[in-house]
Amino acid sequence: HLMMTSSSVRTVEVSFHGKKVPVEIDTDESAEMFKAVLYSMFGVPPEEQKIMGLIKGGLLKDDADLASLNIKDNQKIILMGKPKQQQELQQITTPNKEQTPSSPSSSSSSSLSPSSSSSATTTQPTSSSSISSSTSPIEDDINDIVFQEDIEAWKTTCTAVFLHNAVVQPFFRAHGSWTICYACATTCHMPQEATPAQPIGGREGMGEKDDDDDDGEHVSCTCRTIPGKECLFEPRIGQEAARGKLLRHMMQDLSQARQQQVAGFKAQRSKDYEKNKPEFMQRFASGMQQMQMYEQPELQAKALGVIPRDVQSTPRGEAQIKALLHWFKHQFFSWVNSPACQNCGGGTKAIGMLQPNLEESVYGAGRVEGYACDQGCSIVTRFPRYNHPGRLLETRRGRCGEWANAFTLCCRALDYQARWIHDYTDHVWTEVYMEDWGRWSHMDPCEDILDNALVYEAGWGKHLSYVFAFHTEGGVTDVIDRYSRQLGPGTTRDTSRRRDRADEAWLAGAIASFNDRIIQKLPESRCAVILERAQKEKVELEKFSYLFISFLFSFFIIIRMEVKTLLKPDELQGRVSGSAEWRRQRGELGGEEGGPHAPDDDPTANLDPNGMCIAEGMPKIDSKSPGVIIDMHHSSWNDMTISVVGHARIGQDAPGVHILRLTDALNCQTGAGWHAKPIIMPRDGFTCRFRFRLSSPNGGEGKADGFAFVIQASSSHNRALGKGGYGLGYDGIAQSLAVEFDTWESKGECDDPSPQHISIQSRGALPNSPHHKHSLGCAPQLPQAVNMRDGRVHVCVVRYHTIRAASGHVTAKMDIWLDGRLLLGHVTVPDLEEYLNLAGPSGGKQMWMGFTASTGGLNQNHDILDWVVVSRPVGIAPEVVDAAQQKDSSRPSCM
Repeated sequence: HLMMTSSSVRTVEVSFHGKKVPVEIDTDESAEMFKAVLYSMFGVPPEEQKIMGLIKGGLLKDDADLASLNIKDNQKIILMGKPKQQQELQQITTPNKEQTPSSPSSSSSSSLSPSSSSSATTTQPTSSSSISSSTSPIEDDINDIVFQEDIEAWKTTCTAVFLHNAVVQPFFRAHGSWTICYACATTCHMPQEATPAQPIGGREGMGEKDDDDDDGEHVSCTCRTIPGKECLFEPRIGQEAARGKLLRHMMQDLSQARQQQVAGFKAQRSKDYEKNKPEFMQRFASGMQQMQMYEQPELQAKALGVIPRDVQSTPRGEAQIKALLHWFKHQFFSWVNSPACQNCGGGTKAIGMLQPNLEESVYGAGRVEGYACDQGCSIVTRFPRYNHPGRLLETRRGRCGEWANAFTLCCRALDYQARWIHDYTDHVWTEVYMEDWGRWSHMDPCEDILDNALVYEAGWGKHLSYVFAFHTEGGVTDVIDRYSRQLGPGTTRDTSRRRDRADEAWLAGAIASFNDRIIQKLPESRCAVILERAQKEKVELEKFSYLFISFLFSFFIIIRMEVKTLLKPDELQGRVSGSAEWRRQRGELGGEEGGPHAPDDDPTANLDPNGMCIAEGMPKIDSKSPGVIIDMHHSSWNDMTISVVGHARIGQDAPGVHILRLTDALNCQTGAGWHAKPIIMPRDGFTCRFRFRLSSPNGGEGKADGFAFVIQASSSHNRALGKGGYGLGYDGIAQSLAVEFDTWESKGECDDPSPQHISIQSRGALPNSPHHKHSLGCAPQLPQAVNMRDGRVHVCVVRYHTIRAASGHVTAKMDIWLDGRLLLGHVTVPDLEEYLNLAGPSGGKQMWMGFTASTGGLNQNHDILDWVVVSRPVGIAPEVVDAAQQKDSSRPSCM
């Protein structure tokens, strides 16, 4: 037997229908996981299990904390569970004992496809008493265990195990494009890797069909065919001895094997945790060094020298803090999207990072951004990211890091106890201890807001994970509970799942040890004050955690209503600071696409007469642009507007915020989403803008394979779906053009130029292909700053415009921008009307627009957040169209 040795593992004795079976229970796992193990061994579905002996005077609930139950070895447990209404068992046929048993490979193929051969076809149901009564020892063993209490176990055990016949199942789980029975989902794949699918069958999801309905009668598990996936049942398939083994012993073996899998998973997770420990400690030390600068008397005096007298004379407390915030935001500090050219004062574009000079290094500028003038000046403008608050009082500009840095110093200069807050998802702000309120209060100088802690999650839409507060005397505090209410498994964006970089117990201990060394150096009287505040804050944060976690387990619908009522109006607004496009790329506009923002902070509002953004050259379109023919956003994604195919579905990013999810972060998924109605190809072309996000299950960096924006006129219309894996879901779709956003290098299959690239792929009326010999234009290497699979929101614009010569000859150009950067410009492409043979029933040029995506051995979530298409090539003036014929350019090379 494969055994798992761990201090958290206990062996208990489970009594069930007169049998006593030793079972291992891991107290670090959830109660739901333990119930799944019992299900695999005894066949009682988790929702019907009644487990006595673990909780005094009560039954084990799904949300019970096993670690707190003080479970001991050899503890007696009683499992009760009344099976559902008994189903008639499948006729079980056994090979003649004189015949040579089939090999595992040959026999399993028939078992996995019930309709593939006569031996594997569906047999007439029969009762357990009518099972063959052959004298074969194997059959005797099987007959011995097939009695009333084990019928459910037969129906919920891997369908490929029992003599290669499909067994009726109550329900199943789908993993990628494979059908997986419940037993394999919970034993081989573990629940977090398998997603529930619709039950097969009619009555109460029990897998039953009427005798005259042979559609979907059985579930044939195919998980053992998944490449690179270990199947714990496979060693028992096709082996006569294993088939004759008593079911209860076999299931116990499988349970132990699964526990070994879990142990391996935990071991790998422990290695990752160990590797991340130095990073956390370095961040703690760096944050405390930052706080020490705010205590320097000369810097506080310098801050008092710039804070206006009327702010300083305002009564202490809420009024003074509000006055300080307002002055800092609107009169003192300024936001930098891109600095003005230091030579002519015009606009600039980023050209990359520069080496800090001596002065910049002295003031903590570890990074210096370089910018080139839009007007052609030869001067490179430097933007050092200073980290010294004194220097920032002189420059008075920057982004959120500089803003919070200088503002925290101003708070200390006014003698407020202040903390610098670092959010792992790339934001910083300040907290001040408000004496009148008796607690730490959130404040963000970039936004001019006070005490609106949930604004980042509820308003901006951030996926928070780790948020740490740094204080000179109190050290480090984990304040995630103040800023997030997505703390339990019932939420759509569970914060606890994103906190995957350290063991929570170690992190709490490391913070406590780190803080002890700081507090011990304080005077006794001050130490008492700090400890009292820390204890009070701990109770405050635990109140938030308890309130939301405890209710989320059982009353998710109620708590979601509760959350809505608890939010303040200001906590629902999107981000204000930064340009609209920058905020949109970061996904921080909030629930409304055009969320609140300061017009003077948005340089993309300055457009030339052709609708071009002067700063970046990227066309600016939205739902209010003239000629909108597709407008999909958080409230318009639904089954009436989008046709989803394969594994694609309409998902929910937050309450009321819908998205198009092309694939989940599961292996071997393929999905597509097409606009429900066909589009008539506009005469002059079109402009398409969409936001996408590629991420891991916890919101971090994804892997493979990528997605594509596709135009097609295939016979499948809005049900088209191509090959998965490196095919990105468009491979094989005829009459199509795909703009692929590929995040995995498939060198052999596709001759991909790099791990991340963008390419225009088409074979005209022939089935499309991802091989780069069919590329019409390619951006083989993305800028270093661009990582399409980083879990962040990215913005893409695709513009297609036709060029009509006086002779009547038509060619076309395509331009593609990603996050404001023109990556493919003026690529020559064929006239799509002719090239794709677009023709509608009434003579119009019909086409279908949409997206496809796929995963293979690696995966990621492929999400489209919004999508707008207008029926004109925005930014191309009509009088320029013919002239552009003279400016033809060859397509960029993929090599």
